[in-house]
Amino acid sequence: MESYNMKEKINGRIIWNAASKTGLIFAAVTIACTLLKNGAAAIMSGFSLTITAIVLWALQFFGCIFLMRFFMKKLVSDFDDVTNAETFKLGRRIALFSAFLVAGFSAIMVLVKPETITEAFDTAIAQYSSMLDSNSLSAIESMKENMPVITFFSTFIYCFLYGYILSFIMSRYFPDSNPFKNE
Repeated sequence: MESYNMKEKINGRIIWNAASKTGLIFAAVTIACTLLKNGAAAIMSGFSLTITAIVLWALQFFGCIFLMRFFMKKLVSDFDDVTNAETFKLGRRIALFSAFLVAGFSAIMVLVKPETITEAFDTAIAQYSSMLDSNSLSAIESMKENMPVITFFSTFIYCFLYGYILSFIMSRYFPDSNPFKNE
């Protein structure tokens, strides 16, 4: 007598649940890399800081690709009849959750450490003040107070688009669409 291992069928609730947990993992990786970069900037300078920042960026970038692949494959292996559309839904929802968490973290960092924004603006104004008129300088100066909002939305859009594109590309390969696969 053959034993059939029936897996649960996929549904929207399962995808939302998996995406929320996975989005938290993605956000944790991104936030950890950001904190490591900030910590490295506090204790390093010059070439070693540049190399460390590049390594952490690559870890973050390729780590997210690896994680997306891993969790899409996990979804396919854990449930019956998963389609490419469902893996794409999972990826989009992961991107949504992680982008929201990372954007919130970025906005909080700007609120907690406003001196970094002030220093960046002062450096930019000092560098470009000879090329800008007084209206442009005052417009740049007025942006300082809106930086938490600007940071939140720009980070959210960047992270969501990265996750969306990544999930679009990767969902085409999961599940494997081999028509000659064992049945």
